[in-house]
Amino acid sequence: MGKTGKASIIFDKDIYIVEKASVVGQKEGEGPLGKYFDNIVNDPFVGKNTWEEAESELQKLVVKTLLKKSGLTAKDIRYIFAGDLLGQLIASSFGLMDFEIPFFGLYGACSTMGESMSLAAMNVAAGYADNVIALTSSHFASAEKQFRYPLEYGSQRPLCATWTVTGSGGVIISSCIKSGIRIAGITTGKIVDYGITDSMNMGAAMAPAACDSIYTNFMDFDITPDYYDAIYTGDLGKVGRTILLDLMQEKGFDISSIHHDCGIDVSDDSLTIKVKLNPGHSMNYHSHEYRDEVWTVISGNGRAVIDGREQAITVGDVIKMPAGCKHTVIADDALSMIEVQIGKDISVHDKKKFELNNAV
Repeated sequence: MGKTGKASIIFDKDIYIVEKASVVGQKEGEGPLGKYFDNIVNDPFVGKNTWEEAESELQKLVVKTLLKKSGLTAKDIRYIFAGDLLGQLIASSFGLMDFEIPFFGLYGACSTMGESMSLAAMNVAAGYADNVIALTSSHFASAEKQFRYPLEYGSQRPLCATWTVTGSGGVIISSCIKSGIRIAGITTGKIVDYGITDSMNMGAAMAPAACDSIYTNFMDFDITPDYYDAIYTGDLGKVGRTILLDLMQEKGFDISSIHHDCGIDVSDDSLTIKVKLNPGHSMNYHSHEYRDEVWTVISGNGRAVIDGREQAITVGDVIKMPAGCKHTVIADDALSMIEVQIGKDISVHDKKKFELNNAV
């Protein structure tokens, strides 16, 4: 095991991911990845009395599934590296208590799975353990209660907003059991803060750090994007992914063909595109029957016309158009926006055009 570059480690010992397990809620189970999850729980409380207890139960189910699939027992696991989004890691602490496995509690927020796997791999590579579990969880309701508004408040969410997955996932990392998946090395990210404060748009907040981590990995290992079959981020979402791709382009790397985001892959009811308009140009004045749209202005200035009402727009503005709403945008100078389309039946044919002069 040795250092390479500014923030990376390369392992000289074979470190394997020998087993994996997952459990998710009903919404995630109904998505495009549903057939790949080990367990789908339709009860959001998972048979418990509180959201926090429910999340603990998700972690417990994952560890039980890992041990069953691997044929190992709790006594065969030297350590667990795990964390969650809750205060004092209560989902992990109470969920893992009964296994009586030495526990390292981690709080990396949305990076906890990567952090737990990195530390577990280092631990095994250093010879301190043969088999280690890396694990994390989240729950939509417990995260809303912790970071936004408890569901009981009935707070209205915007059309385009961060949505926390209800689920838990874990792996067993080992040096003594071989498999077809090996961890060759790791790169550790650093804190990168562009001052984003919108709790409903965490992808925009996290995209700069994701860019820095991926770029550092390329530099530290002296590789280019074509080295990888795929590059995954955890939960940037549609808007965050677009920002990440733009930031990587600025650094000279195009990862668009190989980048995937788990937060996008777990759902199939939205589409994101980048819209660019030259000065003086505009969209057709139109509406959609089966989808909502949200525009986020990322550069330039212009005017939006929504159901006949004109408003000036500039960088950082968010414009929301529910289905049936007539809308267009006019660029006063070079204008770039991220457009998120939200609906079950997104199609290029779902578009009805109108004359702007007859808008009012």
